[in-house]
This record gives sequence, structure tokens and C-alpha cells, in this order.
Amino acid sequence: MLQAIFKGKLSREQENMEDVLTSNVFGLLRYVEPENGILKFLSLAEDIDGGHPLSGLAEQGDIVQQDITYTFWPWWDEPNCNGCEPDVVLELNYSSGKSLLILIEAKYLSGKSSEADPEAQLVTDQLAREWVNLRSISKREGRTPILIYLTGGTGFPRGDIDNACKELNKKVPDSIPSIYWLSWRHLYSICTDTDNLMLRDLKALLDRLGMRFFNGWGFSYQPGTSNWKFGNLPKKFNWQVNTNYFKSPWRYHQ
Repeated sequence: MLQAIFKGKLSREQENMEDVLTSNVFGLLRYVEPENGILKFLSLAEDIDGGHPLSGLAEQGDIVQQDITYTFWPWWDEPNCNGCEPDVVLELNYSSGKSLLILIEAKYLSGKSSEADPEAQLVTDQLAREWVNLRSISKREGRTPILIYLTGGTGFPRGDIDNACKELNKKVPDSIPSIYWLSWRHLYSICTDTDNLMLRDLKALLDRLGMRFFNGWGFSYQPGTSNWKFGNLPKKFNWQVNTNYFKSPWRYHQ
């Protein structure tokens, strides 16, 4: 699929499909060492204050590829919850015994599939629905829940996350959601200056889609001088203007 994208074999509509992008990116990250791939990517997630609460993921204990489980598009329908279908669910198991359950809701060119309904008893906002399901499963299985909202934007999607938290605060007041933001563009920084073929393919994919943060112009400008000069200067310039070219129908009104 990646090679088809690189060679322009897919239509722009096909390239823009979130499921295709999700499958390609996380499908490749599965085969990259966690400390150079998925953990490095997740560590760039931001909270609403611009902090990076997951920056220590790779430092909480020994973790190897076999300790990370990837599940794509599971259907969750926990009791007292509206069902949801997150894009990717990661289970991270550390040698210390700690386990994280990370839900990734991936967007590219679209927004949330559902918003809050003040008339509904259960939460209906997409992120809120995913959080209550995630929290229920994590509590039952003894894991720490984390929800990451992955978008193609360049700035924190404050409105989307704020609205989800407001509905949760109203309808599930005992819940303290851990919802963070990542951009597909964050991935670009971990795919540069590497010999890993899979990360280089991801970089090529991001280049193809224009998914990178602006980091200055791609050239440097240094002013210089030139040694050109007039050959034979004219002795006299004729600055007379031919007014026939500038006729206009307007006139002063008295």
C-alpha cells in the first residue's frame, strides 16, 4: 500500500482515508524498536497546558516489542456506555508489573463522528464515549487508561477535547479523563536522521501527505553584491509622459 501511495497509484480521496493512514503508520511502527518508534511517538503527546505527560513512557521499566499488543478497530460496548470503535488500542506491559491501556482515536481530514447530546442520559460525544468504555475495561483488567486524540492539525484541538470533558464532568462526575493530543506531524521528527528502513518509509509517506510542522524555509538567503554596470550612459533621459494613454471620463463636479 505504501508503494502505491508513493507512486501516485491511489486517488487523493483514497490517500486521505483515515483508515489507510492509520493502518500504514501503526502497521509499520509495530516492527520498529519501541524506544525508537511507538514509545518515542507517544511521548510527544500534549495535554491542554502544552505539557508532555507521557514523556517518561520508555523510562518506567523494561519493555520490548513482545510486551506491546496492537488491536485495530475493536468494538467496545461496556455496560452503561454507548458503544465505540477506536482506531488503535495499545496494551503496554512493563517488567515492573505496570500495564497501560492506550486508546488512539485517529483523525486526518474529518472531525469527531458525534457530539454531546444534552438530552441523552449517556455520553454521546465520540471522545467521551471512548473514554467511559476505556475506563471501564481498564478498571476491570487493572490497567491505567490513556486516550490520545490523533489529528492532522498543527495546534491543540482545544474545542474537541474541552467539549468531551464537559460532557464527562456533567454525566460521569466521578471520572477524571486522561485525554491527550498528538498530531501526525509529530511523527516526522522521529523519522529523520535514521537508518531504519521502516521509519524512512514513514517519512516518505508524511512528505507525500505534507504532514510535517513548519521548520523554516528550505533555503538560506545571503545578500551579496554584483559587479554589473552601465555600458554607455545616455546623455539625456526623456521623462515626458504621453497622456493619450491615460484618458479618463471623470471630471470635477461643482
